[in-house]
Amino acid sequence: MKKVNVILSTYNGESFLKPLLESIRQQTYKNMDVYIRDDGSSDATNEIIQEYCALCDEGIHFYLIEDDMGNLGSGSSFAYATAVSPKADYYAFADQDDIWKPEKIERAVDILDRQKEDVPFLYASNYEFCDDKLNVLSMGRLVEKYEDMNVGRAFMTYGASLGQGFTMVFNHALKEMAFQKENLKVFYQDAWLVAVIVGIEGGYYYDEYPTALYRRHIGTVTPTGNGTKAMWEWRLKEFLGGTYFKQISEGIDTYSRLYSKHMKKEEDITFVKIFGGENGFGKNRLKKVFYPYKLKKTLMEEVTLRFAFLCGKV
Repeated sequence: MKKVNVILSTYNGESFLKPLLESIRQQTYKNMDVYIRDDGSSDATNEIIQEYCALCDEGIHFYLIEDDMGNLGSGSSFAYATAVSPKADYYAFADQDDIWKPEKIERAVDILDRQKEDVPFLYASNYEFCDDKLNVLSMGRLVEKYEDMNVGRAFMTYGASLGQGFTMVFNHALKEMAFQKENLKVFYQDAWLVAVIVGIEGGYYYDEYPTALYRRHIGTVTPTGNGTKAMWEWRLKEFLGGTYFKQISEGIDTYSRLYSKHMKKEEDITFVKIFGGENGFGKNRLKKVFYPYKLKKTLMEEVTLRFAFLCGKV
């Protein structure tokens, strides 16, 4: 039976962490190690983690990643935890406030077992939007067609490209390609994985079956699923002084350094030339405004993003 490492980064997650960890314990697949990195919690999160690390479940074990890195932020914390986790056949991301269905990992492993081990491969699935009480509100957002994706859209269409992070499971070949502890400025870990897999033209499978409950509440990191009004309020806040655009720019810069030589598609090569490296944050604004490929789903979102380019936000 193949080994699966589950990667979880926590931050002040005491309200919802136990139900997630219990749902992991209830997985039908029984060869998993769960590696948890806390990103500087000030509540009882660490006590909960220690409680689960002391358990002796058959086939599923919990481990705390201890380091002196301090608060890295969600994307970098996930990237670091993935990079330093021991070798496994497959890796899965978990978010501290969601719930996994019992068959989640078993379904992913069934798909991954059919792939070539030396070819980077990413699995993602559908999910169900829920409120903070886990009442199902809707099905997850539609993903993009893999053949229509490019590196630019991976970075600029967060939450609406090839799947959400907590549904993703990937093989060791992709882990080695995507995560090194020397390169932590990767934007969000799921957008980063999508950028890597489409840039190198690796393998991808989308499972339409919803394998998880995506809990949305006032403390969630991103506004995805909280409605159009909340999304636009968040965009305005980030435009006026948030760190979102800076994180995108840092991620693109890291990407251009690591993968420029691996890219084959013209739109990807053009993207990193215009947005990465010495042409990064706030530079060559007009070239970015007139970047010739579509980056967002709707015209309004595209126009808003191009305005952000003109203002030097990326």
